[in-house]
Amino acid sequence: MLRRTGLLPRPYLDQTYHFSAGVKHSRLCPSCIRFLPTVATARRADGPDLSHFSPALLPSLHSSRSTDPDPSLLSHSSAAALLSHLISNTPTIDLLSSRVRQSSVLSTFFSHSNDVRLLSEEIARNTPRHAPSLIHLALVLGCSLHVNVYECTSHHLAMEKHWDTLLAVVLAATQHVRLTTRLLNWRVRALLQLKDYASLEHVLDEFVKYSVKPNRRTYHLILSGYIQNGDLSRSKDILHKMESDGITPDAFTYSLLAIYYRTLGPNSQVQDVAAASLDAIPKNTATSILNSLLRMHMEANDTDGIISVLAQFSYHHILPIITVVTRMDPTAESPFLLSSIMPDAATYATSINYMASRRDISGAMHLLHGMLSVGLSPRSETITALLHVLFIANDHPTAIRLVAAICKPESASFFKALMTSSSHHPLPLDPQGIQPHVGIFNALLKGILRLHGLNGAVPVLQIMYMHQIRPNSSSLEILISHLVVVERTPPHMVSRVIQAFVTSHIHPNLRHLHVILSSIIRHERYLLYGVGWNRTAARFSPSRSYQDLPFPQEDVLTGVAEDFDPVAGISPPRNPSYDKHLRPFLDSLASRNTRSDSAALALRLKRDATRLEFSSSQAVFDTLLRRGFMPNEYHYSALMEGYSRSGDLESAKNLLDTAVKAGLKPNALMFTILIVGYAREGNPKQSMETFIQMITSGIRPDVPSIDAVASAFFAVGAYKAARQTLMSLWHHIEPFPAHLQEASLREIAVEFRLLETKNNRGKLREGELHRALTSIRHILNSHSAQLPAVYT
Repeated sequence: MLRRTGLLPRPYLDQTYHFSAGVKHSRLCPSCIRFLPTVATARRADGPDLSHFSPALLPSLHSSRSTDPDPSLLSHSSAAALLSHLISNTPTIDLLSSRVRQSSVLSTFFSHSNDVRLLSEEIARNTPRHAPSLIHLALVLGCSLHVNVYECTSHHLAMEKHWDTLLAVVLAATQHVRLTTRLLNWRVRALLQLKDYASLEHVLDEFVKYSVKPNRRTYHLILSGYIQNGDLSRSKDILHKMESDGITPDAFTYSLLAIYYRTLGPNSQVQDVAAASLDAIPKNTATSILNSLLRMHMEANDTDGIISVLAQFSYHHILPIITVVTRMDPTAESPFLLSSIMPDAATYATSINYMASRRDISGAMHLLHGMLSVGLSPRSETITALLHVLFIANDHPTAIRLVAAICKPESASFFKALMTSSSHHPLPLDPQGIQPHVGIFNALLKGILRLHGLNGAVPVLQIMYMHQIRPNSSSLEILISHLVVVERTPPHMVSRVIQAFVTSHIHPNLRHLHVILSSIIRHERYLLYGVGWNRTAARFSPSRSYQDLPFPQEDVLTGVAEDFDPVAGISPPRNPSYDKHLRPFLDSLASRNTRSDSAALALRLKRDATRLEFSSSQAVFDTLLRRGFMPNEYHYSALMEGYSRSGDLESAKNLLDTAVKAGLKPNALMFTILIVGYAREGNPKQSMETFIQMITSGIRPDVPSIDAVASAFFAVGAYKAARQTLMSLWHHIEPFPAHLQEASLREIAVEFRLLETKNNRGKLREGELHRALTSIRHILNSHSAQLPAVYT
């Protein structure tokens, strides 16, 4: 379900602010161009580079001026390094300013605003957290700063993704300079990245307060934030406000709607408007829009939608994807219109990920070769997609070697520790020139966790640390998803992992809460109904019995909160453990006015289905529609489960038909719910017919659906039929093992279920989690070791 909600794409914002993917600081901040170094500062830059100075040299800076080296020999980068060290080791701003005044080497850099700007840019690039302290120091030393100091510093802090620090810089600017639209737009961008929707709602008031006029970029940023938060009402309001201010929506506005609207689900009207605007926008932006739409249709497994998006690209350059993904005959007459919109590496990476999700390894590799054949160079997202393919293919050694090939040689020992076997396969591509990226390490982390468990995260984080790449929110989501799904870690222990990661650049978000709440609801279902074939069989067999579990106490069950947002009104179990570990995260989301997303609403429907609260389910579904979300298969599945568990299979089947009529392609889970429902009714014939209907619909059977069919025969005592069902349908998963030919039904059933859980490592013990968390915290603290106290 989490994959269906999608992540917020950033191509529009990156282009708006001239960010170049994979190239750090590739373009000067617009405010910097007018302030290039003068002859004097250029002469100073010719001096020796003291960036790697020894702290032992610092005492000379505090001695008499007669012993100071010639200031003209000290570059801005060296001065920034010295100042960064001083800021880290000086407890107060008064002492810091005194030390700088005693040194002609450093004090000369605070005579002019332009010198402070150059220093601030250096610090923002290398030790971003020191930037507010440097600006404060300049003001204390009496330097009158121009607004471009704050603008350029904000630009570089955004490049480093230090959004909290950027907000501190803009706050300082409000007290000392006349604000500009550009500076306030940086603040809006930071609020958007931090998902602080509460503050985002008031940013236009700040423009009025500081007598600054918002521009088109301002409105686009606010609009993207509201859509990201699933707030259609405010999205419409901001569009009206934009028009009333004389800024009519343009092609870029509609493109923005298409890029971000995928968080609400497929919407043909939005897609049509976006497609109509492609000719009026820059080609690279058009590519980003089509990539977003392509990802949305691939996540929905919508073949017709995929073809409609691919038809917008240049036919020759998209042909490898057409032939592999859609299985269309490349020799047939092309139904595609001529187009000049070129696909890029991200287009192919999305398609490779799609084939990997279908476990089509050869198709994924064909796409890689096709990308190279049309002249596209691989990028970091290509490596990320390849890692998914290699881990699915169980070629762990090649995946590890691929990442090692783009990393520093000194990290070789950590990669060696991750290896479980040698590999002589050639790398699927030459990674030369591709720089390490957090997305690559996240893909590596996901695969390594399956291979080595939680302890495997430690060397991956060490390698990231060596390359100065910090984990992000996706890293945390991968880690806690592994703990819940594979390690079967209790939710309150998972919350401790989140607490270890929460820093100024990783905030708990809805996707993290999805993982924990889904685990809680799954455990709640077990407490209420138990598991296994015996429970159903006991209803029909006089020789079988099943001891129902006692109804659990209310403090271990979820409740309904007074406020619907941020998690669709789900209240965690009322016990001290959850109050201690989960309440701070929920309060954090609520304080930022985070609204429930599609996945949270699906979890609420599942929770209500578990408790058979049908009136509540209907109200939640109405809220889903009212908020503009497009119901997906997970919402329908949750409703179907409630009706099936209550014995109303006719309503459950009608919901499946409704979903199909609404344009959704049902998945194996929806059919499995019906199969299990018929098994509870002692109707194996109808269970098998439903299974056959699933196969004829083109849906690949999985372990739960086959197990459900066998359970239907077991429930009515048809043990031979149950055994034969498992043996005959086993090939849908993998070839039937020869050693089980004469095995009993019990042996076969146990072995079959292991196919679903063979990657599960068993329940993680408290001591194991504690040891791994200690190592992880040490690495994360090392990342933050240079963070200073910010002088305010």
